[in-house]
Amino acid sequence: MTQPVLFLKASIKGYTRSDGTTVAPHEDSRPSASKWYGDQRHVQEIMDVVRSSPHRHHGLRIMSPHPVTDASATVAIGDTLPHSYRWNDGNATNRALKGTSTLRVRTEADARRAITLAGMYYGKQVVLVGSHEKRTGPDEQEAVLTTPKVLASWHRKEVGIRYSVANPGADHSD
Repeated sequence: MTQPVLFLKASIKGYTRSDGTTVAPHEDSRPSASKWYGDQRHVQEIMDVVRSSPHRHHGLRIMSPHPVTDASATVAIGDTLPHSYRWNDGNATNRALKGTSTLRVRTEADARRAITLAGMYYGKQVVLVGSHEKRTGPDEQEAVLTTPKVLASWHRKEVGIRYSVANPGADHSD
């Protein structure tokens, strides 16, 4: 027998706080993400965040959709990312890494390379994260960051082929 699926939609009405300030309907106080163009115009922006960050280690991460539900994984500035999983011949395993896999960013050259490599990953959101601890990953320019905090966020069109780093896609063109 097929189970029914129930879809719910939240409707948040505007209201007035006890201090007298008004909150508009559907207002979200989290900082919104900027547009990701997928080119070198982001280098300075990334490096400004890295230089002002209290964290020792930084990396870019592309938030890919959930492998079963295909729901987009959207995170906000200040969120902590979950651990990544090991891959075996292009297939995800159920073995978690001891941190989150990122494209390492220490220098402007790292930022340029990370931006180029980001175009090869599938997902709509690109985040810059920071952490006090890191491990070296098996891939070139990979840093596995322990409990990374989201420091900056950008949104882009979906790119690449699902779960493949072999096919670069096209980011925003405008």
